Amino acid sequence: MTWVNFGEEIKRAVNRAGIKKTIDATFIVEVAKDAVIETFEKNLANAVEPIIFRDNTLTLRANSSVAAQEARLQEHTLIGNINKRLGKDEVFYITIRQ
Repeated sequence: MTWVNFGEEIKRAVNRAGIKKTIDATFIVEVAKDAVIETFEKNLANAVEPIIFRDNTLTLRANSSVAAQEARLQEHTLIGNINKRLGKDEVFYITIRQ
């Protein structure tokens, strides 16, 4: 019987299936959710939600124009907090949808 490192097998399977980018993007959105809570006050954190990460751009959904404007004002701080949590620069831009 041959012993296989299960973690390494999963990494290889993910790479073969071509879903690594999707998994990475999902992870970044989850990290961004925590960073939003850390960066913004509680009431604003509830009004802004990270929804998509693609091509080094994180898209946020804001439920009001006030929330969108505040998110734009703190955009660089949020990007810094996300990248710090990730341990590398992945997010370069933020777009905001209302």
